[in-house]
Amino acid sequence: MGRQYIGIEQMDYVKGAVNRLEEVIKGEQSGISKKISWKGGGNFIYLELAAWNKNIINKIKLSKNLSDLEDLIEEIYEKYFLNYHVNFKEFKDKIIKEESFKLLKLNEQQKIFCEMLDLNQMYVQESEMSDANFKINKKDQDLTSKFYNK
Repeated sequence: MGRQYIGIEQMDYVKGAVNRLEEVIKGEQSGISKKISWKGGGNFIYLELAAWNKNIINKIKLSKNLSDLEDLIEEIYEKYFLNYHVNFKEFKDKIIKEESFKLLKLNEQQKIFCEMLDLNQMYVQESEMSDANFKINKKDQDLTSKFYNK
């Protein structure tokens, strides 16, 4: 059919889209393939964004109690990008110790922890990938540069 496109997925079901593309290239006969006598062919490139703040959000969501969350405080402060509206020192030194915070349900505590993060920094930006803090390997840096024709 001569189609070219860029597909972007942000959800966890991206593996299903990759599997579907692999089957189409092999010539499977569902959808429009049978109607147009598709025989297979073509190719695609699958890339994933390098997670950053997304990493700590995953850890927050896996926490089983307030103690697990408290164990993440220093890592969050030292390593991840915080929402500039957040007074992290006040949270760490005061709010997390208040009885009203301790009485919140775990999912509410997790939500507050996640809201302290800068959601614009979920993934490593291309301009920052050479920063050693992100530990992006040279192969991935080269591929990204090639993708952007740099």
